[in-house]
Amino acid sequence: MLVYRSPFAFILLASCFAAPAVSADIITNFVDNLRTASASDQLFLTPQVVQNIAFGRRYSVPVTGQVHAQPLVANGTLLIGTEDNWAYGIDPDTGLKRWSRQLATPWNASDIGCGQISPRIGITGTPVIDEATGTEYLVSMSYASGSTGPATFSMHALDVNSGTERRGWPVLLQGVAQNAPAMTFNATNHAQRPGLLLLDGVIYAAFGSHCDRTPYQGWIFGVATSGQVKARWTSPVTAGKSGASIWQSGSGLMSDGSGRIYFATANGSAPTVPTSGNTPPGDLGESVVRLAVQANGTLLAQDFFAPSNAPTLDAADNDLGSGGTVGLPSAYFGTASSPHLLIVGGKEGWLYLLDRDRLGGFRQAAAGGDDILSRYGKFNSIFGRVAVWSGDGGYVYLAAEWDTLRCFQYRVTGGKPTLVQVAMSPQSFNFGSSSPLVTSNGIASGSALVWMISATGTLYAWDALPQGSSLILRYSSGIGTASKFLSPSAARNLIFIGTSDGHVLAYGAPVVTLLLTKNTANNAVKFSWSGGIAPYTLRQSPTARFNGSVTTLVDHQGQTSFEDPTPTDLSSYFYLVN
Repeated sequence: MLVYRSPFAFILLASCFAAPAVSADIITNFVDNLRTASASDQLFLTPQVVQNIAFGRRYSVPVTGQVHAQPLVANGTLLIGTEDNWAYGIDPDTGLKRWSRQLATPWNASDIGCGQISPRIGITGTPVIDEATGTEYLVSMSYASGSTGPATFSMHALDVNSGTERRGWPVLLQGVAQNAPAMTFNATNHAQRPGLLLLDGVIYAAFGSHCDRTPYQGWIFGVATSGQVKARWTSPVTAGKSGASIWQSGSGLMSDGSGRIYFATANGSAPTVPTSGNTPPGDLGESVVRLAVQANGTLLAQDFFAPSNAPTLDAADNDLGSGGTVGLPSAYFGTASSPHLLIVGGKEGWLYLLDRDRLGGFRQAAAGGDDILSRYGKFNSIFGRVAVWSGDGGYVYLAAEWDTLRCFQYRVTGGKPTLVQVAMSPQSFNFGSSSPLVTSNGIASGSALVWMISATGTLYAWDALPQGSSLILRYSSGIGTASKFLSPSAARNLIFIGTSDGHVLAYGAPVVTLLLTKNTANNAVKFSWSGGIAPYTLRQSPTARFNGSVTTLVDHQGQTSFEDPTPTDLSSYFYLVN
């Protein structure tokens, strides 16, 4: 992007495919607190750009340790955490490392006898960024002392520009559950897999198990940005009981507004007695749960849903909580009677459409059935969550294991919200593949792509809008050794990927260099550019967002220069070429 302010001119040289003024950062797991995985501000990750032969890998940066946490970008810094407890700050456009530090000794997976993440466990859950203070919050697993013995979890607060720990941090996560005084957190038997949530000045981190090694429970800790531990909540409240872990294949705790937190739990401690949703039981396995944040910061279960066959799911290890909860944006989805929708799926292969304001309880419909909006399937096991495209009437994308990528169109039938499968990808995906990600230019039709990483190590991108019954593949590329369930991230018009062989990759279009000169004879401004992908478009805007009154000066032409006679004195103009 180039800014011209007459009568004095200055030049800002930047990648016009990665200009921060037109593409927001990614500061949380799966883009937003609804976990829609919809990066709707990527102007130059469109089908037209991505299908070009010049689109591809910009760099590959080695890091120490496997990457299972999604890459984030804040304040012009790419932030990476690894299982060796290394945190990195990297230039997102060039891959140059700006800072790095090891936060603690990583935990040896052999100490718990679980190979789900191996050989070391450190930073697993995706961190979260407080943009107001430029702080990255993350959780690391280590040892209480030295490199053997009991485990410990610490929440860190790092300056995104330098990696320096904020004063008063890290904070140790430990203690007794406020909703179950007989339950004490045992760090050794727990894993911090879900992405972190920043809500109303509190950072929430959820925990599950290592390979169901007992004793374990689902836990949530809430730590204020001041460093004070506000919440310690557990999903089973019966002393000595195991189960109801929170892991969601890495998908973060979800929120649709102040004081509201949603998640799904895994097997163990499932309800057995028909129960209304607004009177949740103490033990909440195989459930979707909504927590309310109380005035003193503690957490209270306020609503829940458990499938009518929850006890059977328990017995078969068919976690509902292998899938993450996703809120559908109410501006594009929902009806007058059910304006706030939620989607979740689990190992059994059903995809549930719920009302976030009335989840449904347990066996509350006729004949002990599910009192929900609808369910879809039966598919193969679901590990992860759906992705959402709000344009073109609304679409939802699901990739179950050993299955294709499925595309569902949102419709309202008889006043009831529903999803209708309309297309599938030709490709199918093994166990451990990622959940999908959507990139787009707002909700502009034809601008959206759906991205996924296969367990075998290939990055794919399809048109989000299907053609007939098929999703059209626009791009694919080998990435190396994929990390299980780890989805790509999108920011600054780049796709970022972490791998289990210790690399961070960036994919994007070539950089366009834009130069400015002034014709003193007629006061016109002349632009010239090089690089990128022809044909080019040059636009002028009164703001840096390029989403209001925009003048197109060059419209998809092969030319590499343009003279603009329109600027007037004492006015500012913004120009963008792509």
